[in-house]
Amino acid sequence: NRFAFVNFKRLTLHSKIMLMGTFFLVFGGAILIFWIENVKTPEFYALPETEKWLLAFFQSVTSRTAGFASMDIGKMQHASIFVIIVLMFIGAGSASAAGGLKISTVFVAVAAAFGFVRKRDSVTLFHQSVNWGIVNRALAMIIASVLVIILATFLLLLSEKSLPFEMIIFEVVSAFSTVGLSIGLTGE
Repeated sequence: NRFAFVNFKRLTLHSKIMLMGTFFLVFGGAILIFWIENVKTPEFYALPETEKWLLAFFQSVTSRTAGFASMDIGKMQHASIFVIIVLMFIGAGSASAAGGLKISTVFVAVAAAFGFVRKRDSVTLFHQSVNWGIVNRALAMIIASVLVIILATFLLLLSEKSLPFEMIIFEVVSAFSTVGLSIGLTGE
């Protein structure tokens, strides 16, 4: 097709992972935030439809990269805050300046988990085999990251006894992923 900008089949495996992962995270995050906030938050519900979608879309993108808040995160629903924590933890692409684990790391680990459940001997993505060294590094990176977050959260829970768990875990993941979002704890 002469109007197609990119022939998906001709892209490298990394490019396919980045495009699919970014699409899923941006639009999936936006849909979840829109749905959660539209049902539960009166201030959000009262906005015009296009503004609600723009806010949800912007928050989904910025949660993985820049750390700008289009909404007062402290007033968001717990489920939306959880979605933002997951987006911050995953982060953006490996060639970007954004933090987080990186899309490719999570994508490879998820493919490995699905392969394990299906009792496959190899990890494949888009009909291409992934080197076991890459799979092992991805899994090790996720385990190390989770351990750092657990330790930092535990230490803050010990030192900041009056603060809610949700606020502390949000701040820890934001700091770990170098996102810069805050519910308010960082200022305190």
